[in-house]
Amino acid sequence: GLFWDATTANLIPMARQGNMAVTVMGEDGVAYDLRLENRHLKVKCSLDRGEPRFRLEVQLEANLVSVSPSAQKRTDVTQQAARALERRAIQDYTFAIQNFTMEGGVDFLSLGKYFSFQYPAKWEIFSKNWENYLKKLDCEIVASAKVLDQRGVVD
Repeated sequence: GLFWDATTANLIPMARQGNMAVTVMGEDGVAYDLRLENRHLKVKCSLDRGEPRFRLEVQLEANLVSVSPSAQKRTDVTQQAARALERRAIQDYTFAIQNFTMEGGVDFLSLGKYFSFQYPAKWEIFSKNWENYLKKLDCEIVASAKVLDQRGVVD
């Protein structure tokens, strides 16, 4: 079922603003425990050969809570955690778009709305058959993350 509680799967696209705990793995196998504080999404749309095309720009801010013991003393730990978080965000958005939007026909990011604002005349044509366009959605996803080292900080 598509309508299971996606927040229990810890998917970044389903995160509410602030305080989502997420563990990401670096390319070198290091685990980073993060507290996702902010998530911003910019949706850009265009027409490519007469078809809707989208670009999602995901901006994330997180606090590093802990890291695998093997990486405790690394000086680049926040940069590595940021890269791992960016990869995870791209994977999660890709998963959600493929499974919810393309397969399930759920426009959970309101892509049709964004498109209608930018291309109102074209939207009149596409809106009649939007579900079919969602099934072959052309969408690029990019992510950028800022991670602050909060290990050992007490509230």
